[in-house]
Amino acid sequence: MSAFITEAPRLLAVIRSGLDEADAKSIALAAHSLKGSAGYFGADELQALCKEIEALADAGTLDSVRSRLPDLQLAIDAAIAPLQQANHVGS
Repeated sequence: MSAFITEAPRLLAVIRSGLDEADAKSIALAAHSLKGSAGYFGADELQALCKEIEALADAGTLDSVRSRLPDLQLAIDAAIAPLQQANHVGS
């Protein structure tokens, strides 16, 4: 659980960096990794968004990926919040 809390923001940073460098492959790989983690934790909205971003990156439509970043940030925040709360309660 705590791995996802730190890994999701790191993968978002990889996606942002990939956009800055026009590196569609690194974006697709990061989105794919994030999609798998989201599925494991039942974050369906995040998982669907990552699937979309992965497909957009594979197609080379990086402007479309960039337009989805605000939604991706919100979905990550929404997925992490209950995990952080559960992690805090379990401490």
